[in-house]
Amino acid sequence: MLFLARILTSGLALFIADKLIGDVSIKGGFESYLVGGIVLGLLFTLLRPILKFFASPLTFITFGLFNIVIVASLVWLADKFLAQVEISSLMGLILSSIIIEIVSGLLVFI
Repeated sequence: MLFLARILTSGLALFIADKLIGDVSIKGGFESYLVGGIVLGLLFTLLRPILKFFASPLTFITFGLFNIVIVASLVWLADKFLAQVEISSLMGLILSSIIIEIVSGLLVFI
């Protein structure tokens, strides 16, 4: 159930990032957001805990801001895996990572 919620929130976060940030472009419709949510959900489920473990000293030193770098690297991987997702600049990558982190953080409160 939690994985399904992660997929839906990741797809929603991609939709919000697509509409708010000009450097983020997602081609296609609902299916593209769903596939993007599945890929991001898998990356967040499988790789994020490993990256957070090894980056915990940097996260501690930067008071948690290094989490944005971790999420940005996962979004970059999703961008490389998916032909529908195109992020054309570093600022778009960082802003989309912040949006995805905020929307994913809302999952905790639901």
